[in-house]
Amino acid sequence: MTKNSAYKLGEPLNKKAIKAQWNAVYVKDEWRLIDVYWATTCVEINSGDTPGEIHMAKYTKRRVERKVKLEHREPVDECYFFTEPYHLVWTHLPDDEKWQLLPHPMKQSEFEKLVYVRERMHELEVEFPAKKNRRVNVFLKQGIGHIELDLPPKRSKFLRFKYVFYRSKGSMEDDKDVDVLLNNCVKMKQTGTNLFFDFDVPVCGTFNFEIYGKDANHPDLQEFDLMCTYSVRAPVPEKKLLPLPDNPDIGWGPNMTTLKSGIKPITHKKSKIVTDDGIIEIKIQAPKDSNLTMETRSGVVDDATLTKYVMLRWEEGHYIINTRLPKAGHYIMKINARNPKKDTEVENVLNYIIKHNGKQEVDNPFPHIENNALGPSENAEKLGVRAVFSETIVRTKKGNAIVEIEADEATEIKHEIDCTNEDARNAMMATASQEGRLHTYNMDLPVAGEYTLNIYAKKESNVVHVYSFLIISAGKQKKPLGNKSDRSKSRGSLSNRSGVTDFSNIPTTGKSNTPRLITKTFRTKEVELLVPAPDDTTNIVATLTPKDNQNETVNVAPLRKDGSNWFNVPLASIGEYNFDVITQNPDGSLNYVAKYKIRRLDINSAEANEPEQPAFDPDAHFKARAKKKQAMVQGLEEAIESKNAGMIEKAMMVYTANVSNNNQDQLLERAEQTLKALAVRKDLLNAYEKRHIPTLERRLNRARACNYNKILDSEIVLASRLLDRLNTLKNLRKEVMMTDTKALTELKRYTCPPAGIHEVMSCTLLLLGHPPWEIDTWPKCQGIISRTGKESIKFKMADFDPRDVPLDVALDGKDMIDPYSEKQIHDVSPTAAAFHYWGTRQLKEVEATAVSLGGKNFAPDDATELETIAESEGSDGTSTEVMPLTQENLNQFDKSTNQNGHAPGQKTSPLRPNGHGPPSTAHTQSQKPSTRPLSDRTGMTNGTSRTTPPLPPITPRGLYSNGSNTPSTLTPRGIKIFEYRNTKKKGFGNQRKLGIIPDWKG
Repeated sequence: MTKNSAYKLGEPLNKKAIKAQWNAVYVKDEWRLIDVYWATTCVEINSGDTPGEIHMAKYTKRRVERKVKLEHREPVDECYFFTEPYHLVWTHLPDDEKWQLLPHPMKQSEFEKLVYVRERMHELEVEFPAKKNRRVNVFLKQGIGHIELDLPPKRSKFLRFKYVFYRSKGSMEDDKDVDVLLNNCVKMKQTGTNLFFDFDVPVCGTFNFEIYGKDANHPDLQEFDLMCTYSVRAPVPEKKLLPLPDNPDIGWGPNMTTLKSGIKPITHKKSKIVTDDGIIEIKIQAPKDSNLTMETRSGVVDDATLTKYVMLRWEEGHYIINTRLPKAGHYIMKINARNPKKDTEVENVLNYIIKHNGKQEVDNPFPHIENNALGPSENAEKLGVRAVFSETIVRTKKGNAIVEIEADEATEIKHEIDCTNEDARNAMMATASQEGRLHTYNMDLPVAGEYTLNIYAKKESNVVHVYSFLIISAGKQKKPLGNKSDRSKSRGSLSNRSGVTDFSNIPTTGKSNTPRLITKTFRTKEVELLVPAPDDTTNIVATLTPKDNQNETVNVAPLRKDGSNWFNVPLASIGEYNFDVITQNPDGSLNYVAKYKIRRLDINSAEANEPEQPAFDPDAHFKARAKKKQAMVQGLEEAIESKNAGMIEKAMMVYTANVSNNNQDQLLERAEQTLKALAVRKDLLNAYEKRHIPTLERRLNRARACNYNKILDSEIVLASRLLDRLNTLKNLRKEVMMTDTKALTELKRYTCPPAGIHEVMSCTLLLLGHPPWEIDTWPKCQGIISRTGKESIKFKMADFDPRDVPLDVALDGKDMIDPYSEKQIHDVSPTAAAFHYWGTRQLKEVEATAVSLGGKNFAPDDATELETIAESEGSDGTSTEVMPLTQENLNQFDKSTNQNGHAPGQKTSPLRPNGHGPPSTAHTQSQKPSTRPLSDRTGMTNGTSRTTPPLPPITPRGLYSNGSNTPSTLTPRGIKIFEYRNTKKKGFGNQRKLGIIPDWKG
């Protein structure tokens, strides 16, 4: 089977449709392959003059009609006579693998996936690099793709290539605005031994991509012919963008045409230029008589308007191009030159693609520069006009400048002075004088800024451009300009003799630049075009000049129609025209009112159906840009206020990409400092959760150092308190380990312990994890106390972690131990007093853990404010509401709970008649804990303990002194927790939540 005319590109093979025969002959001891049919009938040469060109005669619903020019000048194609097997296998696959005549035969599945290759590919010795790009189907990602071919080193400088990119017949989608410009979606670049094709397709569908080639140095290969064809599959793009406005035949970047013309890029040697602010300086080495010109186009700015943002000049052996592109998007720059050796017409020699990222958009157009080029025009030499000084950029520090030119006395010279600043235009003044051949222009430029001086000569009835200067004024100084003897000093000079002029520091006034010159591009298929004329047509001159023939300038007179003034512009032939509207002043000076570009298009051409370029309004654009920037600034400020790291990072990415990436930006610095503080906050919370004292100390010190705008105040307060508690527990643990185990013998001797001893030990064992039924009687408690080794109460107390105690269990222990103070227990048993001291401290830690940062369940990004309860109780016994976590509320909370968690002023219940209840007020005065070691305070030694009057027995569990099921000695928080626990009939488990648990309002 062969890939003949029935072969469908990129689709599975239909063996029945593409079956074929060819011959194998045995010659000189080897088999050779011949296909007579392909050599004489099947294959025709496509010259490439109009390969795949889309003629827009009419649209169909699904696709655009296309016509391909096919011709064949030779009777046979010799490539299919004794064809090399590895060449023929690209299009011919025999049923029997052995007749491929290859050492490693190709499978049918591989043959089906191969790109469609024709004989011209082998004739030019073009190869695929390392088996890349060999598959017929090319899948683009978001419209982006790449194809690369290798060229023979010895022949590459003679090879020329073209391509065609069009929607395939089988594609169900179409886009009329883009389909006519599909060739512009591909960027071709030929460099040395490589040929590159980059795709940037803004629409979805299936496309055919054909590559044509020729060898200009080979007599039989000097016409383009098809090399290979790909099937390109493009998905639906994220957003629709128009293709590039042009597709030059020589491709993009420096190439063989550039080298042959004597052009050498100095600063930009690649095809693509990327800029953040649109300001670019391109330096090109070229002969001065090559007369370089440039053309800049874009899909986002009108072509005529774009001429105000580019400038070309000759300076010290180089051509220099300066741009100030006003809007984000893609631009193209075509550079044309005349080859002085061949004296040929102007040809395209170099092309650039410019991408403006739009991070900084500035509306700063150049003043009106005729033809966008400083210095002399081609007409200057013909009319005998030259400048006295060679500088084309004049810089003056005193607001005055003098420019002199020489011309024949019979030549009438006119001038125009322009500035984009409205104040400067109103204040500027130029005085012209003539002495024989010398024309002098004395300019007074009191407002700082850029000005241009354009010189024109009157040729017959037309005015032609001969010279342009750029003057940079620093504005009027306090000192006067001086006398005529200082004239040579005021003429000005170039700001930088090295050939690089800095246009970024040009002085400007406070007002925004408002371009005076009207610019617009018209496209039409008609032979006449109506263009608006000024209301006042007095002394108005309108000239129409074909772009390709500057000598055929004609004047266009205004006419009155429908109550308005118009110019009826005649367009005799298809092509591009420059239409200028000028006013003549009484002093002989000129003012350009408008500069239009007019393209008369062939009705059958693709360009005739291109979408219109959007009108670019600088004022509206930059107002919208400023509004967008303000929204981004506000978004970053809101993200900072939210203290959400994810939101801040996202807002910073948008801000730096569109507003500013300057390290000195205060808002950006705020965001970075806030991010740093939030990262420190996260580390601090992790250390808080792990409760490792050295780590917590380090993180706490770092938090104090990075506490930007005091956003870590709450965390620092809570972490500091935790650190204090952990140090206390650490010391307590050391004292427990140092305690003499013989002191426990005192507790073991009790058969019926005094009041409070059983309760204190029950509280201790309950915290250590023993269930209530193991400690409800004193003998059971004695058995646990008597254990030794790792099961001893001493080791368990040393390994105790308050976080492992559920809050309801801690409240049960608090109910047991609250009625007795440490002093009361110490008077009965110093050893039991030590357990009382340990239990009260651990109960406080359990309580503090419950109302602190929240432990493992705390999520820094989910909480915007930590809360706790500042408790107080008035005379009516009502409790206060939840208060924010502030330093003042925390201090109040500490003050209110400084006595074992009791609120200030809380009264103990009186003794019940049966003698049960809490001790009398004489014994319940809490004492400030001593700073002595635990063994000294409790007397846990082998000495004899003191005896005191017996304490009243504790109230039985389940019945409280206030006559209810709620203990009267609980704090308001404890009462709420107790009531909630009894209502829900379930405990809290070992869960620590954010703030106070649970939410009582719910």
